[in-house]
Amino acid sequence: RDLPPFASPSRLRASFGRVILMRKASDDDQASLLEQVESMTSKSFKNAVASLALLVISCFYALAASASKVDGKYPYNTSMVPLCAEALKIVISAVSLWFQLKGLPKDEKDELTFYTTKSIMGAAVPGVAYQILNNLNFVTLYYLDAATYQIMGNLKILATGVAGYFLMGRRLSSGKWLALTLLTVGAATTQLGKYYQARMSGNFEIMGYASALTCVVLSASVGVYTEKFMKTGNASMHWQNIQLYTFGVLANVAALNLNSASSLSSGPGFWADPFEGFNAGAWLSVLGLALVGLAVSFLLRFADSIVKTFATVLTPPFSAVAAWFILGDPCGPELVLGVTTMMLSMVFFFGEATLFRDPSAAAAEEGEKNGGKGGTRV
Repeated sequence: RDLPPFASPSRLRASFGRVILMRKASDDDQASLLEQVESMTSKSFKNAVASLALLVISCFYALAASASKVDGKYPYNTSMVPLCAEALKIVISAVSLWFQLKGLPKDEKDELTFYTTKSIMGAAVPGVAYQILNNLNFVTLYYLDAATYQIMGNLKILATGVAGYFLMGRRLSSGKWLALTLLTVGAATTQLGKYYQARMSGNFEIMGYASALTCVVLSASVGVYTEKFMKTGNASMHWQNIQLYTFGVLANVAALNLNSASSLSSGPGFWADPFEGFNAGAWLSVLGLALVGLAVSFLLRFADSIVKTFATVLTPPFSAVAAWFILGDPCGPELVLGVTTMMLSMVFFFGEATLFRDPSAAAAEEGEKNGGKGGTRV
């Protein structure tokens, strides 16, 4: 009764209500932030698992290819392996598409198998580009030794990040760029032993380095372009794969025809017996390479090209470690150091949001979260 007008009970109740609403909104914002962090962590974990799965499949392919050698050499034409793998991927994708479309209404089938002239021409780009890349790789190896070629090729890790920015507008945090740099350093470290064992002429082969840099840019750009193609529209992933692999088969057949035509003078030609010398290891290589391609398309559709890059770059050193355990091949300390560095970069890249959070802030947020669920705030 003696309260001033501005402190009347009705005004106090209204002010108290606004304070409660503001506190509730603040709690909701914190809960939303925690949910976002947990969602990002879950997505990073799934990407890391997918990357490791591709790594395992790639190692299987590498070991199968090594096991197919006879007296240290391949007894068959290795060009047939990617061709057969492309054909096998078409078969697997066609069967998968058939199961996906089975029982669906016509409008949904039309949406999943939608295509335009532009999309078909877009699917042709990777097949042609990879054939150009294969030829550039031979040019690079003509001027540079294999170890230098491998070390230069590791620059495609950073190039993939740059290509993602320009082609897809993907922005990476400073921590992720540092993780990619660490991955590049680790990948280069695994090749140091071969680098110092190679014969060095002391000459700066400008053509070799120019070709290597071109391969880096082209490889990264094609990878990101394929990711963009896979994520454009609502068409089925299997239908997109059929388009990509069809042009892959055509590009491989064209390349094999050119090689066969150039060697007709020295023999009956390649197509006389294309599977000559094929053994169990060769067919396992075909299966492994096909599974690698399907896993890559899955990652490009549901993850991104950087996740694929991690698995691709980790494959050679992990294959060397696996060969050490299984086949008894030598394994130097630079390989162990490089693999360790690369694994740390993977942890930093995928766990950045949680690894570098302030522990006290994380504990406070956890306390707020538990308090919002009925706990007592002090």
